[in-house]
Amino acid sequence: MKSDGGSAFPCQELNQQYANEQLDRGMSLRDWFAGNFMTGQIEYEGMEGNDPGPRSAWSYEYADAMIKERNKNNGK
Repeated sequence: MKSDGGSAFPCQELNQQYANEQLDRGMSLRDWFAGNFMTGQIEYEGMEGNDPGPRSAWSYEYADAMIKERNKNNGK
């Protein structure tokens, strides 16, 4: 299973306060990276006549690569 990068916007105080409870982490870093990549692609190429399927796949491929590089640089 690929890493989702953890929470995109973690809150350390809440994590400590509710350490024994299951918290909804919200958006993963992977989803946040993919969404930002998709936004850039749409801004650069426009929307007309384009199938979103390939863009969606590319977005997650780039997100996975970003997480892999991030983990490598953080020693994970």
